[in-house]
Amino acid sequence: MSVPSALLLCYFKLANQNLQSLIDDSPSQDDIPPPSEIKLDWHRGPIIVAQMNSLDEALLEWNDVTRDDVQAVLRQIGEGDFSRVVFDDATNHQKLTAVMEQTNDLARCAFSNSILFVEWQFGCQNVQSRVLKGSDDILSNSSILEYCALVTSAVRLSSVQNFLENGGSLFPRKDCTVNNVTSYNLDTVESRLEYIQKSIWYGLGWDPKFASSHLQQFLASSNPDDSVAEALTKYTSTMTVVINNLAALPQSDDGTTRIINVSYSEKVVTVPQDMNGEGTTIASLSAPSSHSMHEHSTAQQRQQLDIAQKTSMLQQQIWNEFESLSRSEQDETLRRAEHVQREFLEKVMSTPPGQERVLLMQSMSEDDQKLLVLDKLWKAHNAQR
Repeated sequence: MSVPSALLLCYFKLANQNLQSLIDDSPSQDDIPPPSEIKLDWHRGPIIVAQMNSLDEALLEWNDVTRDDVQAVLRQIGEGDFSRVVFDDATNHQKLTAVMEQTNDLARCAFSNSILFVEWQFGCQNVQSRVLKGSDDILSNSSILEYCALVTSAVRLSSVQNFLENGGSLFPRKDCTVNNVTSYNLDTVESRLEYIQKSIWYGLGWDPKFASSHLQQFLASSNPDDSVAEALTKYTSTMTVVINNLAALPQSDDGTTRIINVSYSEKVVTVPQDMNGEGTTIASLSAPSSHSMHEHSTAQQRQQLDIAQKTSMLQQQIWNEFESLSRSEQDETLRRAEHVQREFLEKVMSTPPGQERVLLMQSMSEDDQKLLVLDKLWKAHNAQR
């Protein structure tokens, strides 16, 4: 049976509202069992309920359409088949796809938020009692895809953005008792980002050390599965943008911008000495450390190097694309990159911390993100000449 596009839009609108409420209203601490007893279905359950309640509410105005009808059409739309959608003058394929993607994105954000909420409160108390997948298991493509999607969604949450930028509580409005602070050093942006990544691995049932090690092998693979390669590219791009954004945030009310240096023991990005010259190698720009920190512990260096390796693949790809351009195209690209960087800094310095800054970061196009990375690569290259 065909389904009106107006019904689908009504469902997506209601689902978006309910999923956002799910993110804003985390469960009570008393309702959460120990993480060792939590399966992924515990996190998925409320999301499915929110979506089904939204569908039932939307169907109240369409008595001749059943839940099964809509679910079948939604599955078809997810595969790019709109043949059973009856469009009206106000809706087209693009609009319907956009709102569906928004719903899917909010569902992933709600999933990430649920995992982080549990890990933030109870995670470190129960690590030893958990049965985690590790050296005796194979990190499948589906696990990598799920991890990349959840971390990419997690860093878009306003609570996570604030946590990465300022530290403190990951869920301040819930007045959580943070039971795991003593087990993690969260003094730096790098350590806080690593905490988010580890929490997602724990939530998915994997030993973070083992999973991260195997993820590096996928990143280094010259011929990964297409879907995995796409997910890893988006993942590394997002991590790079997060670090770059935090590296350029204003430090004080006088407008001073906090510039963050980069320093690694392993050099991972190859760039030419000049436009037409031979290549050299410079440090990755993905995981900067504060210029005020002159010494780093071994653990912090490992954290930074781990993030650097995860983003080096994207950086090298961006540079290779730049290097393939003609001299005039390179000059024009560098002018655009400098303009995007200057404009971005001006916007950041005039945008207050919180949701507005999150929206600014999220609104950047993929092309602008790449130009920001290229600008930093080019400046780092020139500084070493």
